[in-house]
Amino acid sequence: MSPVKRYGQLALVIIAGGAVYPLVYLRQNFEITLLEAFGISGVELRDIFSLLGLIFVLTYVPSGWLADRFSPRKLMAFSLAATGLLGILVRNPYQRSGRFKRSFYAGV
Repeated sequence: MSPVKRYGQLALVIIAGGAVYPLVYLRQNFEITLLEAFGISGVELRDIFSLLGLIFVLTYVPSGWLADRFSPRKLMAFSLAATGLLGILVRNPYQRSGRFKRSFYAGV
């Protein structure tokens, strides 16, 4: 494989990482905006991020198993697609009601 192609692939992985991780950490930059957009309190937002942390811990071990079973290309494609879809769902709050809060909790 040529060095240009290798560096191109590296650049794509870096860009993909830059696209995936900011969605998770929106709270640091947009906490007040998130609270207003979703119509939730600070306590509820902390609960959501606590749940997210728990999910990270619980899925850490199976992620190693998945990495051994599937190619990195398929895992990266799935991760980017899932992050994009969830980002679109979070970006477009269809209702500022309990229904949306429940689906937001389920989506995290």
